Formats: sequence, C-alpha cells, structure tokens
Amino acid sequence: MPLDTVFESNRLRWDGQKKPFYEVYYAKLVDEKAAWSFWCRYTLLHSVIEGKIPTASVWAIFKPWGERATSLKENFSVHQIDFVHAERFIQIGPSYLSLSHAVGLVKNSHQEITWNLQFEDPTLCQPLFPYQFMYRSRFPQTKYVAARLSTSVSGSVSINHQSHPADQCKAHQAHLWGTGYALSWAWAHCNQFVEDASVVFEGLSAEIKLGPYETPFIPLFSFIFEGKRYRGPGVCRLFKTKNHHDFLEWHFEVVCNDTKFAGRISRPIEEIVGVEYEGPLGEARFCHNTMMGNMELDVYKRHKKEWVYFKKLTAQKTVAFETVAPTPDPRVHFVL
Repeated sequence: MPLDTVFESNRLRWDGQKKPFYEVYYAKLVDEKAAWSFWCRYTLLHSVIEGKIPTASVWAIFKPWGERATSLKENFSVHQIDFVHAERFIQIGPSYLSLSHAVGLVKNSHQEITWNLQFEDPTLCQPLFPYQFMYRSRFPQTKYVAARLSTSVSGSVSINHQSHPADQCKAHQAHLWGTGYALSWAWAHCNQFVEDASVVFEGLSAEIKLGPYETPFIPLFSFIFEGKRYRGPGVCRLFKTKNHHDFLEWHFEVVCNDTKFAGRISRPIEEIVGVEYEGPLGEARFCHNTMMGNMELDVYKRHKKEWVYFKKLTAQKTVAFETVAPTPDPRVHFVL
C-alpha cells in the first residue's frame, strides 16, 4: 500500500519476533518565538545479540535557546506496549502517538517531562525514498517516511510542572523501522522559512555499507515550493550532485527538472545535544542534534540553457540538523 497517508505511514511494523529489528516514531517542534525546541521519541528494539531481550523506551529533550537541555529517558517492558489499540499507532507505558496526538510522560526521582500535543491540519505526508520498492525490499536496511512532513501542533510541554504552551507551532513527525543503521548520515528539516511559510525542506545524506564496501554519501532531497513537490537528485545525477557536510555546516546544490535549489545549513556548536543510539546489530551510533539551526536556500529557474536567480529563503533558529557517526564528537555534551 502506498505510504501517502498519515495512517499508513505510521502503521506499526513490529511483530515481536523478527530480529534484528528496530522501530522509531518521533516528533519535533520549535515554538513560534524560537525560544525553545522539543524532541520526543518512542522506540522499540529487538537486538540480534544473544541474551538481549526486546526493549521499549521513550525519551524527550527540551532545549531552551542558549541554555542546557533537559532530557529524560525511560525503558519499559515490551508487555507494556499496546499493539492492538485501534486509535494509537504505538503506546509505551503512559506515552503514545495517535492520529490526533503525541502524548508522553518520562521521569526519574528528580525530574519530569510531560507533553500533550494535538496535531492540526493541514498535514503533508511524504516518503523520502524515491521508489516504493525501497520500502518493501531489504535495501536499504532502514526505512524512513515523514508521516507528517509538515504540520502544526497545539498543547503544551511541561518541565518539572512548568508549562510551556505551544499554539499552532510548526512541527514534523516521522517513522523509521528496519534491521540496521547506516554507517553515518546527516539529516535536516525546515518548515519555518521567513519569506514563505508554505515552503518545506528535508534532506538526508547517508553513507551505507554494501557487503564489504562503503558507499559515498548518497543524497536525497525533498522540497515543497510554491505548492509543488520537488525531489532530487534523479538516479542519473545521484553522485554528481554537489553535496558536502561537516560537523557544523551542510552545503548542497540539487537540480529538480527546471528548478535548482542551492542551500547552506549551519548550527552553533553550543546548541548541539548528543544522544547515543543502540542499533539492532549491537552497533553504536552517536547523534549530534540541534532543532534550532539556520538555513539559506537560493532558488533558480531554468531559462533556455541558463539558470536565472529566482528567490532567496532564510530560516533562523528553526532548522533541525543532525549528524550521526560511529564515534562521538568530544565537543558535544551527551544528554542520553
């Protein structure tokens, strides 16, 4: 079935038997004044390592601009997961994701994070991979779909009972599942451009392993611009596309038929938080993430044989940008 609805894109793939296997739902938002960001994640993991039992976890990160993040994680028994709930895609303990809400509670003896966020229409849903067979075949190992590429949420996030209201904040929600992680990757998303609130960007550049070989970084980009969807690069231009990222910046130039997008993403190192992922093959991956990066996007239109400058779009403190690698960067504080 095509992954073109929120319901189908968020359908639970976990059966409790397959291993190695993992499944993740997450949501992220930045408040309307770019004063704080929030990221929550619901995870299932069935490791191939002998003796490891299947686990479920929920975590949340609340990051005010210029301040340290508050982060909490709780692990649960898989028996606390509601696999057959008709109205919820996943429920782990008191936390759940449904067609209408993202709700959660994580706490320890000293701190507590709760959230109750209602998704609001309109919602854009889009698989990032260009071909449907990539969601059915073994390759790639990780399947990714932006169930809510761009949406809005209202509700609140509370840190130790201090409420931070969200009133029609732009948000993003996605779903991943698979049998193993890529070697390393960069991912970015923005739906809060200053000049045009309807524009949406998502990019992924991944280095994967094929047998004994490691591929170059493979880029995938998606744009919603002037009401039209653009994807690139095409297969013929996959390794010809200008695409380079380091720890703090990402530069790309991608041609989508008669339109060219040239982008620069950046982030201040003090706004990056670190999270360690455990993969289903026992692999460790270290995520260096900010929800409050910056972006410049220049748009060009083809006129005869030339590219003509058309428009500049900018975003300040509203761009999600993460880099993931097998080793942690020592400059980053790891919160989970």
